[in-house]
Amino acid sequence: MKKLYLYIRLSDADDDLKFKTESESIANQRTLLYRYIRARREFDGYEAVEFIDDGYSGTNGHRPSFERMIESLKNGEANVVICKDFSRFFRDYVEIGDYLERVFPFLGVRFIAVNDGYDSDDYKGSTAGMEVVMKYIVYSYYSRDLSQKIKTVMSTRKSKGEFVASQAPYGYMKDPNAKRKIIPNPDTAPMVRKIFDLALEGKTPAEIAVILNDYHLETPSAYFMRMNPGSRKFRTSSQEACWSAINVREILKRREYTGVMIMNQRRWKGLDNPRTVWTDESEWKIIPDCHEAIVSESEYEEAQKVFRKIRKGYERSPN
Repeated sequence: MKKLYLYIRLSDADDDLKFKTESESIANQRTLLYRYIRARREFDGYEAVEFIDDGYSGTNGHRPSFERMIESLKNGEANVVICKDFSRFFRDYVEIGDYLERVFPFLGVRFIAVNDGYDSDDYKGSTAGMEVVMKYIVYSYYSRDLSQKIKTVMSTRKSKGEFVASQAPYGYMKDPNAKRKIIPNPDTAPMVRKIFDLALEGKTPAEIAVILNDYHLETPSAYFMRMNPGSRKFRTSSQEACWSAINVREILKRREYTGVMIMNQRRWKGLDNPRTVWTDESEWKIIPDCHEAIVSESEYEEAQKVFRKIRKGYERSPN
């Protein structure tokens, strides 16, 4: 039986790597590739063999599965390689061009990058490899430029106090009568208020969680799933999820409940890295009076003493 190779790669810069044995991005790439080959009769009868590098950069070829795949191709064990796009195969444009112009033609290997619409069979008898890569470079830089412009627009809107996120924070909802504004949610704002009131009484997040669970009050994730049954967010949460010190603490820490908006809390790690990192609090920019407050600034500051009290307790506890 003839074989075709599916190459799948996830960088250690991609999401979910620390939390899943096999990341969702790997699963998504696999689904895309199998959908592609099933839609083409020419691949009927082929055995699909997967080569997966999970947690390896695409800037060089020092990847175990990649090296095994290339060695197998050199031995003539397959003559088709399919991947999601050029960047999954290599992020070095010169290396991509070398494989398209020299290595794969020499080995008689057909190379397909699905999302880039590239199939080397379309260029038989010509040397279009570098031309395709140059187009890819142009498109890549165009996308980066467009992405940067979008980020600039979003930052400008946020600096004006406009709400630009896709989901309003728990306790708020998007204002149906004003674009890019949020208002207190009549269903959940009272819950936020209750949590702050309990903190102002001196109760810790753990004690507050016990009280909320004793009254069987709905958690933020349960409320979201009830209001958005078709959403994939919180899809791994149990229907029996309960309040904990963690989700109570997250609510008490949100300064947005005082009516402010906070900018520059996170920044991108780099152009080719989709992950963001927290910035130092000194870099944050606070925009006041952006929306109706659920708690006052003084109440927010008073509630933060709960955390300081807990930290002091830990400092005094014996080793």
